[in-house]
Amino acid sequence: MSGTNAEQKSIYPGIKQQRVPRIIKWQPPEAGTFKLNCDGSCRGSERDAGAGGVIRNHKGDWICGFLLNIGKTDSFQAELWGLRQGLLLARDLNLSRVMVEGDSESMIKVVRSTQTSHKTATGVLIRDCRRLLEDDRFILFQHTLWEDNKCADMLANAAHEATKGLSILEIALEWIKQTLWEDANGLEEIRF
Repeated sequence: MSGTNAEQKSIYPGIKQQRVPRIIKWQPPEAGTFKLNCDGSCRGSERDAGAGGVIRNHKGDWICGFLLNIGKTDSFQAELWGLRQGLLLARDLNLSRVMVEGDSESMIKVVRSTQTSHKTATGVLIRDCRRLLEDDRFILFQHTLWEDNKCADMLANAAHEATKGLSILEIALEWIKQTLWEDANGLEEIRF
């Protein structure tokens, strides 16, 4: 049976098949592995952009995070900036095994692809991300749902209010601690 994720054709005319609910929760990495969740954000017609990310261990403990107030760009570049900065942070911390997740499926597909012009600003960012991902420390690069990426989403949105440029967060800010706790303790959500 064919159909979209949102709605599938029913075998009964006039009746639409509903999506099946799924249980969603942040999945910790295995012991000895770290997880980088990263995200980008772009607001309004002014195209104010920010990015954010967090690196956690197998217990969900905060290792390090970042806010990146980018200035003006589009949402796709904001996602790329978030990925690039997260990869640089993991490398600079000399972490040995890192899973990388983001909630922009299109960004992940483009970075994984081999076809991109490197003559544009976007192309240069894509090339940088690909080069960084070639490092053996990055063992997995995958898409995750927004619900699994909440902390990175919160940081990307907070970046709009941060000082322009990069802010490294060695400890978790107070306003994100509840979400970190929920993730670390396996709080589940239902998604349709």
